[in-house]
Amino acid sequence: MEEREHASIENNEKLLKVICVLTGSRYSFDYLYKLKSTVERNIKIPFEFICYTDNQELLAKSDLKTKETIKVGWWGKVDIFKETGPCLFLDLDTIVVTDITEFAKTIFELPSDTIRMIFPFKSRKEGWASGLMVWNGDFKFVFEQFDNKYIDTYRWDQRYISFVVNKNNRKIFPIQQVVNICSYKYHCQRNIPEKVNIICFHGIPRPHQVQNNWMEEHWK
Repeated sequence: MEEREHASIENNEKLLKVICVLTGSRYSFDYLYKLKSTVERNIKIPFEFICYTDNQELLAKSDLKTKETIKVGWWGKVDIFKETGPCLFLDLDTIVVTDITEFAKTIFELPSDTIRMIFPFKSRKEGWASGLMVWNGDFKFVFEQFDNKYIDTYRWDQRYISFVVNKNNRKIFPIQQVVNICSYKYHCQRNIPEKVNIICFHGIPRPHQVQNNWMEEHWK
């Protein structure tokens, strides 16, 4: 791996936190380690990699920084907001294909009242998607104001997150404004579009179900 910059972001001593969630049995440890590897190859500033998980074997590992969540499935994302920014969250089935160091640096410049989420690739029924998020302030209220009743009310974590962010007078902006992302399902089943930095898998197929040359190069 290339040597990272030793200095922190200019005039900012905070360390970037790169966060993911592994709960249940849908994703194997392989997904976690491949995500960690793809981030390490493509972010050249110092960062801390953190995984929130309910897996006791994973929590016992010494080669990863892990924190426990007892929430089921995607609701584990609620707990990641215990972390104060600068934070970058990625779903496990996300592949970083080119250098995103400049994008990572923009997180340090994000106003403390703002979070960036994915503007949906196709469906406009959902206001926002949570597969990739960044924030630079204190969003602990997302965790603190959560109640199990919201699981039935909103069904999906992104609906609750956008609801509570708006309720607390914070702002949401599209993450596509600062980084080039695409959907595997809609944009790159044949080839990776030019200038794309990050590929998001959502639903089927998942990365381990895809076999092509660029997957072998980038998902390892």
